[in-house]
Amino acid sequence: MKVLTSLVIIGIVGISSLMASNYKIDSSHTNVGFKVKHMMISNVNGKFTDFRGFYSLDEKTNQFTSLTGELKIKIEMLI
Repeated sequence: MKVLTSLVIIGIVGISSLMASNYKIDSSHTNVGFKVKHMMISNVNGKFTDFRGFYSLDEKTNQFTSLTGELKIKIEMLI
């Protein structure tokens, strides 16, 4: 039963992706950032500058069908 359910879900996702329009995220007009609570007192904000992504949108229902992204991370240690 689990195999049949999985196949049905894969089929629905596959068919819905055929009706979707694919788009590339414009990194010059997009921000990717985060906020982390530090010692329960203040927030530390950060951002990613090197990223790319793609998404698909079903034009009939105006819903996202997929979202894929990639971030390049640079780690610096201050000693």
